[in-house]
Amino acid sequence: MATFKKGDKVKVVNLGMCEYLKGIGATDTGIVNAVTSNYLQLETVEGIRVCITPASVELLPQEVVNDFNTQAEVWEYLLTGGVVESHLKIQYKLIAGSLHLLDYYGNWIPRADDNFSEFITVKKYLAPVKWYANIPATGILSWVWGDFPEEGGKVSLILGYDSKQRYPFLNYNGTRWRNARPATLEEAAVLIYQANT
Repeated sequence: MATFKKGDKVKVVNLGMCEYLKGIGATDTGIVNAVTSNYLQLETVEGIRVCITPASVELLPQEVVNDFNTQAEVWEYLLTGGVVESHLKIQYKLIAGSLHLLDYYGNWIPRADDNFSEFITVKKYLAPVKWYANIPATGILSWVWGDFPEEGGKVSLILGYDSKQRYPFLNYNGTRWRNARPATLEEAAVLIYQANT
């Protein structure tokens, strides 16, 4: 699971929390203001602050270095999976070979053309690696759930991920799940203790 620090840009991925934020007139993206062992304080774009568990959010691309010299350097960086930001503060990345921009709500939408001529300078961003991008052969102990809320989930060993599937997470016995998140170290310790008693 990702570790968070103050100032990280994040997007809420927990469906229940997304609905709550929508209900109070807030978007599902924001900045981490504070970090404790169990919670993050998230400030949304609208300035609304909420406490949320780290498993309920994912990192958005984080700034790592400034400036390209040519458009060719921009395209080369995009082709390696990078994210760039224009001087207009618009973030771009390639998805399936097509240029997309990050909208106000944290969603990637296709851009009408592939022209970077309006850029005076752009910033490089490092795209975060999802926890399920490199699942080891031994698997990852995770909470899994289908279309129901995470609170109704159970524990399983996730062995694979296939983004083309409606239920992309594959567990040890061949069952597929729509949603999964790795168990925290504390949760894993409790589960192991319970299994041995």
